[in-house]
Amino acid sequence: MENMTANMYVISNLTFLDPESTVYDAYERMKRDQIHHIPVVENGEAIGIISDRDLQFVTLSGNSQEIKCKDIMTEKPLSVSTSEPLADVAKTMIDKKVNSVLINNTEGKVVGIFTSTDALKILANQLI
Repeated sequence: MENMTANMYVISNLTFLDPESTVYDAYERMKRDQIHHIPVVENGEAIGIISDRDLQFVTLSGNSQEIKCKDIMTEKPLSVSTSEPLADVAKTMIDKKVNSVLINNTEGKVVGIFTSTDALKILANQLI
């Protein structure tokens, strides 16, 4: 893991949400794309992130088509550059107690996401 960088998790078809999208939209996108985290982007800049855990609490209330993503997102999500070593990314995630980190290119645009699941997959491959 020492030579691996966040660049390995750049995704060409990354899913984004608008802050005005509904929680229902977020749920449908997660289900369709089989993902657990979606960045919320406004004017090309990530202003938040929504996880499947965030949705669990809201969908229980039954009004997922009325609640906006901006109302439940985690604001100012943690982000790293594509050149950041994954070992440092994982340590930061542990220190900050987060399950995902956005990956930004040199222009500051979100180009990927690294999650605790990704870290576990790397660990499993190292152990096998």
